[in-house]
Amino acid sequence: MPDYPAHIESTGKGLSRLLIVVVLTWSGMGTMAESGETSIEAARIRAQLLHETIHGSLQVIHRDFFEEERSRKLPSQALQDVFGELQRKHGIVVRWITVDADEMTSDHRPAGSAELEAVEKLKAGEESHEVVTAEALHFVGRIPLSSQCLKCHVKLRNSNRERSSGLSIRIPLSTPASPE
Repeated sequence: MPDYPAHIESTGKGLSRLLIVVVLTWSGMGTMAESGETSIEAARIRAQLLHETIHGSLQVIHRDFFEEERSRKLPSQALQDVFGELQRKHGIVVRWITVDADEMTSDHRPAGSAELEAVEKLKAGEESHEVVTAEALHFVGRIPLSSQCLKCHVKLRNSNRERSSGLSIRIPLSTPASPE
């Protein structure tokens, strides 16, 4: 395992805090909050960047931090802390959705027309799908499931075809009211 600073734990809140800093820094959320509004193009770029950042973080967590004997949380579960902070601080809703694998929890069930439409597009081979409304840009990107993921995500599989989940990101096109 790489030599990380002592204050960054291999699981739990230390890693989640690090990921929050990385995601918010790379996605330029400060400028979004300051401007008061976000254009569709800016929201699209941020959604794609968030997707790549979270997808990459998930892969790094699996590679560098996940040890079966010592694990307390799955990497995708550890990212829930990041998702919660994004929603609390910026009104951005990020969540995992099931595409063509076993549903790990009912929380991963696609909800609303944007996610249901996106799942169909991802199943048809698209890498991502977005829906723009007056209130928000809703982006869903594919998360490929590697063979190590399939033992849980597709318990009774009888083929090695590619499977995927999705990462749903809803970015408001105007700044939400501050939490009280």
